[in-house]
Amino acid sequence: MARGQFDMTEHNYDHLYDVPIETLDLSDEASKAVRRHGLENVGDCVDFYNRNSAPGSVRGLFLHYMANEVMEKIKAHGYWQFVDAAE
Repeated sequence: MARGQFDMTEHNYDHLYDVPIETLDLSDEASKAVRRHGLENVGDCVDFYNRNSAPGSVRGLFLHYMANEVMEKIKAHGYWQFVDAAE
């Protein structure tokens, strides 16, 4: 499969590792919290959601942003389809 193309049936999201976190237009606080935890791109965020089926049930400022602002932005940009829990 050519670069830039992806198979929606398999939910392959390797191309999201090339999408910088800045494209989500997060608040400064959310952006800092996400980066402090090593998430640098949209693919990293999708990985987080695929590993953590209930991010809202965990406490902490980072998880507050992941369960609210980041999730909203991921959905608004159409990336939520790559989260396994969304199937």
